[in-house]
Parts: sequence; C-alpha cells; structure tokens
Amino acid sequence: MDPMSVSEIIEIAKPLYGFTLCDTSVKGVSIDSRTLKRGDLFVAVKGKRTDGHLYIQEALEKGAVGIVAESPHSIRDVNSTQGQDNFFIVKNSLTFLGDLARAYLKKLGTRVICVTGTNGKTTVKEFLVRLLSEDYFTTGSKGNLNNLYGLPLSIFEASCWSEAAVFEIGMSELGEIARLCEIAQPQIGVLTNIGPAHLENLGNLKNVVKAKAEMLEFLGSRQRTAVVNLDDNNIANIIKKFDCDYATVGMSESADFRITDIEFDNMGNGIFKLNGYPVELKIPGMHNIYNTSIAAATAVTFGMNFQDVIGLLPYLKTPEMRSSVEVINGITLIDDAYNANPQSTQNAVRMLNSIDANKRYMVFGDMLELGDQSVGFHKEVGKRIAEADIDRLITIGELAEYTGKAAGKYNRSMVVTHLKEHREIAGLLFEELSEGDAVLFKGSRGIELEKVIEYLKEELKG
Repeated sequence: MDPMSVSEIIEIAKPLYGFTLCDTSVKGVSIDSRTLKRGDLFVAVKGKRTDGHLYIQEALEKGAVGIVAESPHSIRDVNSTQGQDNFFIVKNSLTFLGDLARAYLKKLGTRVICVTGTNGKTTVKEFLVRLLSEDYFTTGSKGNLNNLYGLPLSIFEASCWSEAAVFEIGMSELGEIARLCEIAQPQIGVLTNIGPAHLENLGNLKNVVKAKAEMLEFLGSRQRTAVVNLDDNNIANIIKKFDCDYATVGMSESADFRITDIEFDNMGNGIFKLNGYPVELKIPGMHNIYNTSIAAATAVTFGMNFQDVIGLLPYLKTPEMRSSVEVINGITLIDDAYNANPQSTQNAVRMLNSIDANKRYMVFGDMLELGDQSVGFHKEVGKRIAEADIDRLITIGELAEYTGKAAGKYNRSMVVTHLKEHREIAGLLFEELSEGDAVLFKGSRGIELEKVIEYLKEELKG
C-alpha cells in the first residue's frame, strides 16, 4: 500500500466523531490484530466468528497508528501506548473499509478488472494476472479474498506502480456483488458461468442468476465492458437486458472469441483453436479450455496483442487444489478439491473421463451450501458419475452417500464404497491403485479431502 495521511482518511471516513493526536502516515490497513504491522490503521469490524472491537488494545500494542471503530465504548478504556494514536468512530466499520478502498483505488488511477462466476473465477483471475504481467505492472487478489472483507484488503495491496488490478468477487447473498462493484469500480467485468451454489442463502438458481447479474447492471449503467461465456445458457439469457459493451467467448459462431477443434491429449490437456489460432494447454479439462479462453479474451480486451496472448496460454498453471495434476509411481492424482457444486463436479467428472487410464477412481465428498435441494443435487451428480467411464467411486460425508447410492443404482458395474475416515480412504486407495490408474478428488472445502491426498502421497512415496 502507498502511504496515506490520517487527514486523508478522515476526509474519506467522515467520522461521527473522534480525535487526532498525530497526522501521521498510514502504511497499511488491517482488520486482524494477529497480522497487523506497525504503522497500520486498524479497522474494527464485526465478523461471523469474532468482533474486532475486542482487539483494539492489542492492535495499539502492536503499533497501529489509528483505530476505526463503531462504538465509543470500545475505546473508552483503551490505554494509548504511544501517546500519538488516532481514534475515529464511524456508523459502520465494514462500510468505511469499502469506502476507503474505493478512494484509495481512485487515488492510484489503476485500471480494474473484476471476475465473478459460480466456477472458475479464481483460476481465471490467476490466469489474467499472469497474462497481463507480460505488458503491465499487475496486482491481483490474494487467494480468494473476494468478499466485503477480503476485496478491500486486496485493493490495499496495489500501489502507484499498478497499471492493472484483477480482483475476484464472490457473493453469498443478493446485493453483495453490487456493493463489491461499487467499491472496485471495474472498467471490465468477467462472468465465467452461472450455476447452483450458495443456495442456503439464495434459495434457488433464479436468485443466483439475479445476484451475478448485479455486475452486468453496474457495467451496463456506465457503458463499460463485460467479457462473458456465451455458451452458458444462464448468461446468454440475461445479457440482452444490460447495455454493456460485450466481448463474448464460446463455441457459438457468433462468439467474438470462438473456440473450435477441441481435442484432449492422453493426460486430458486441452488442444483447441481460439479464433483459428492453435492452443495446446498443459492443464486438463474442458472447463479449463473455457477458463483460458475467457482470460485470453479479457487480456486482449484490456489491450494486449492477441497473438502474444495465444503464445502465453500453454504456460498457464492452475492454482492449488483446482485441477492440479501430479503423477506418483505412474499413478495420476487429480486434486480438484478446493470446492464443489453440481456444475463444477460434472466438469471434474468429464475431466477424469478425458484422461487415459487403466482404471479411473473418484473420491467424492459432500457439496455444501446447497440448502433444501442438497439431497436432490447429490443424487443427480450420482447419475452423472454413473454415466461416466469410472471404475470405482469412494464417498465421504452424509450427503455424498446419496451420490454413491445413485451411482450404484444407475451403473451396476461401478464399485461404490462409502467411508467415514480420511485415512481409511487413503489406505484403500493405496491397496488398490496400480501404475496407469488415475484418481480424482472432488468435494467442498469443509470435507478436507486434501487430508486423503496427503495420507496417500505418504504411502505412495514410502
């Protein structure tokens, strides 16, 4: 973060009241006293698990140069450690955090791209950072800091040198993407796809579509550019409602960036043409053909040369736990266990199907946050797994058990086992896997399938 003065922050915050003992330089912004650095401004926000107002004293002791809080009672008994601390009371700390991030970006003048979608947003974001870094000083969200807490912190990582900033934006409820766009003010928005996810809060797919469309509404009201996946029916059905300058990606003849001549090598890596130019990826899956094509289209829309971008695509790598492939003792391990929903699981199944293997195994864990429709979605995924060329399905989790039963019902030749412990699964795989086999790991983060992978690697490596 480039330093800001306390007086600049007061102008942005417009606190209800407060006092400044020293108009010092603020070197960073923190909402976590554990990671706060000397010279940071500490914004006390209320989270799901704790309340930052409980850690104001700790923040001061670690060298915070200012405190933003919602309650005057939270600073009444604080002992100032330096005698130069600044305290401000605001109506809503989280709103202040977003407003400060927006003002900071405006001060920098950095061009902003925001990426959203049910699946692929982190991967597309990482691809874009890699591509744009060839021509521009580029910053991007760290990991998946994509909500009302994480996006501002990602923004504060930018500096006056940043010519391009790529931010991932997610949502769990209506109105969240609208607010995130208001904070980041993207010149270009990217919509990868729309499918069922976060249904515990949103209730149904119609509301998911409505929530994702908030970005198109923001861009259209300002005549800005949206890069969209034209092959996604949910996207194709809504884009005419918004007056964006569209750059479309897909297999359709009308797509601005058209995908054709799709093939896969023996490891499932995509081989295709984008607007007639050949591309050979080193990452598996049809979904990654879309991810790379969307990233390429966005980079070109931003200003990069098309042929230069095409030349970079074979060097792209997926983030950890997202279609990550490792071969140990001739056995192919596919880690796609960062998260799971019905759409991403079907993508993963197709990816496994595209890999040449003697036997194909799948370890599947619960898809969480699907609300009242959870059981139905798990049964439907079981049908899709049954239709694939998969020899062995191992499930873990109460909901995934429904998937296993459905898969076994529709494919009597598939061997299905339900286990409750990570080590049990690793042990079973170690006993059964042979050279030339492939195993896919897919499930929501809460199932922690990475534990199975680690245990199995320990066994395989001896």
